Amino acid sequence: MNKVLLRGAFLVAALALSACEKESGIDIAAKNMAVATTNTIQIVGNGTWGMVGQQFSNSGAWAQIPVSNYSMTIDYAAGASHVQMTRTEPSDADKIPNTAFRKEYFGFLGANGEEYLSGTSAWNVTATNPAAVQAAAVADRTAAVHSTPHGFLKLAIANKAPYRETRRGGDTTFTVGNQKFYGRFNAQHDLELVQTWIDNPVLGDMLIQTQFADYKVYGGARFPSRITRIVGDHPQLRLTVTGVKANAPAAITVPDEVKNYQAPPIVVAEELLAPGVWHLRGGSHHSLLIDQADHLIIVEAPQTEARSMAVIAKAKELVPGKPIRFVVNTHTHFDHSGGLRAYVAEGATVVTHAVNEEFYKKAWAAPRTMNPDAMAKNKAAPKFQPVPDKYTLSDGKRAVDIYSMRGLTHAEAMLMVHLPTEKVLAIADIYAPAPADAPPPEAPIPGAVALIENMERVGAVDVTKVAAMHGTRVGSVEDLLIDSGRMQPKGAKAKAKAKAK
Repeated sequence: MNKVLLRGAFLVAALALSACEKESGIDIAAKNMAVATTNTIQIVGNGTWGMVGQQFSNSGAWAQIPVSNYSMTIDYAAGASHVQMTRTEPSDADKIPNTAFRKEYFGFLGANGEEYLSGTSAWNVTATNPAAVQAAAVADRTAAVHSTPHGFLKLAIANKAPYRETRRGGDTTFTVGNQKFYGRFNAQHDLELVQTWIDNPVLGDMLIQTQFADYKVYGGARFPSRITRIVGDHPQLRLTVTGVKANAPAAITVPDEVKNYQAPPIVVAEELLAPGVWHLRGGSHHSLLIDQADHLIIVEAPQTEARSMAVIAKAKELVPGKPIRFVVNTHTHFDHSGGLRAYVAEGATVVTHAVNEEFYKKAWAAPRTMNPDAMAKNKAAPKFQPVPDKYTLSDGKRAVDIYSMRGLTHAEAMLMVHLPTEKVLAIADIYAPAPADAPPPEAPIPGAVALIENMERVGAVDVTKVAAMHGTRVGSVEDLLIDSGRMQPKGAKAKAKAKAK
């Protein structure tokens, strides 16, 4: 009798254990896609690709470039990926707004794109550099790997993610380190949506959403036929999948140049342009420092907080004892606005185009839990001085005229800065003088033409020095006139042009 009762107890326990071990929606999705036996994958397709942080208007999409022969090969165990694409020059036939703006970025990027990730290393292959390190791209590319169906399911299983049944199917939320993930499944247990967040200097905890639709079977591999990756509210990738190969060859080797790469120290070199006016250069992006009677003005806060901190330190070294009261922001592209919050933490007022104020208020209100910056730590509230057409900062002796530009293809809202007494003009992106020994352009540079037209429109024509936010040197007005086709080159420039021919 006791043996019968014991067997019965074991049977009840076994049934209870079986019920507890019921497959979750994550397990079913993983089984449907053969996740356990898929170690690598190659995804092929066509669509559009967007350059995150580069938008014509604050409400517009990232610069959208048509792409064909898109291929993403992933080695999940190695945390490695290789993306290749062929870019097509944008045209009105794309039926995507701002063709001239998109053409500008196509010209900058070129037709062929090749991007790599391996662990904590990211690099690009370009026409001039077989191993161009892209340290800032590691988080984005890693998120792209984790946001593929196989990548997400592998991560969810490894982290014992809970599964919650819903009326539409199910979902799951889990955290790896300080990074949060969310996944949503339909009633057929197909993964429909992945959300995750990465740190961004402008948007804070930046949301990346990857949507999947219309699952099909490609050579035995079940996979969505449409993928849309949305970064910061705008599409980064729209892909129509044409092929998928599970366990494809994925030998991704980190080049020695990338393995041995050491990030260079942030250096800020100053060049005195006029008494109390310095061009602060370093790396690829620059700023301008203007000394006023009882305060300082900085023009442009590019890249990151670290860059701005270095510029702030240099400003305090050159002019000790004065606060930075204003920081002028030329436009909202992320490489020119990523360091603004450091100045807000210093108490500076942000001088920017009138249409940008709401953009920054919304962006800066986002959580910053992944990498709190000085503004977040200080709980500093931003102050803005909007510029509709013109605004002048003056201490009674030095005037700093700030103008809204018109007719540009680079950005809808952009500022230039003119110091009339010092005859200095500060400009970002649309124009930068070439190296002094470079031959003059064969045809007028569109950005130089647009700059001169805007200078003439507002009467800011008395200029001798052009302090660009890019480039290797401060230009002269003669450089600008030659580059815009208003003046024929003379002397060494003429000889360089003749030699180039």
